[in-house]
Amino acid sequence: MSITSGIHHLGLSVSNLESAIHFFTGALGFTLTGRNDDYPAAFLKDSHSLITLWSTADDPTPFNRKKNEGLHHFAINITTLDTLIDLYHKLSEWKDVIIEKGITAMSPGSSTKHFFVRIPGGPRLELIANH
Repeated sequence: MSITSGIHHLGLSVSNLESAIHFFTGALGFTLTGRNDDYPAAFLKDSHSLITLWSTADDPTPFNRKKNEGLHHFAINITTLDTLIDLYHKLSEWKDVIIEKGITAMSPGSSTKHFFVRIPGGPRLELIANH
C-alpha cells in the first residue's frame, strides 16, 4: 500500500510570470492566493490543485522534452467535453499560448479527449476531459 496521498503542489518555472498568472486565472479559473516578489513567485489554486509559478532568469533556455530530463508535461482534468471544446477555442485566441494540435482521443477508441498547449512562459500542459 502506498504511503502517499497525491501531489501536494506542482512548481513550474516560467519566463513570463505575469502572463502565466493571467493564463491560469483567466483561462482556467485558478485563484491567485499569494506572491513572493523577492523570488519572484506566485501561488495559484483551484478546487483540487495548488500550482506555484517561479520566474526564470532573463535569458531562460527553452525546455526540449526529447533532450532534457525533468518535467515532460502536466495534465489538468476539465469538467466536461463541452468545456474542453470551449477552452480549446478560447486558447486558440489566447496571447502567448501555443496549441500543439487539435482535440483527439487519448488512445484509439477512447472516449477521453485531450489536447496539449504550451502555456505562457513555456511548460507543456495537457487538458483532459473524460467523456
